[in-house]
Amino acid sequence: MVTQDELTGILTCAHVATYLRELKQPVGLIRLNQGPAAQLGILNMNQVNSHVAGEEPWPAGSEDIAFIHLPPHLAGNIKKDCAFFDINKNFAKPQPDDWSLLIQCHSVFGLVEDFTGATTRQDRRVTTLLKGVLTPGVLRDISPLNATL
Repeated sequence: MVTQDELTGILTCAHVATYLRELKQPVGLIRLNQGPAAQLGILNMNQVNSHVAGEEPWPAGSEDIAFIHLPPHLAGNIKKDCAFFDINKNFAKPQPDDWSLLIQCHSVFGLVEDFTGATTRQDRRVTTLLKGVLTPGVLRDISPLNATL
């Protein structure tokens, strides 16, 4: 989740934004934590604007990035419980002359479809067990378009 000036949205991969649009159904937004997570809202992809860089098939090293603009009411609901990354603040930070002097912490996170449990329905409540993987490490072989963890 990112914000820049008055815009608030989701920064994601272009192939993800394209896939969500192709689903032609609402997408649930959740906040992940150590316990059960409640849905924060529903994103109707036909009611939001997406800005996708590059074009399919997005070969390795290409611009595979997209911004999904959140409507103000949904962004406001999410901001009550979550922090958004402020792009303006990040761009205003001075760039170091020597990146090796920084204390770095990198990680890759994602939900794994093979770990997803069955969906259950009880008392008008729908629940799906989701498990993710968070892998910490050190980035190696960093280039402007690729990095190896």
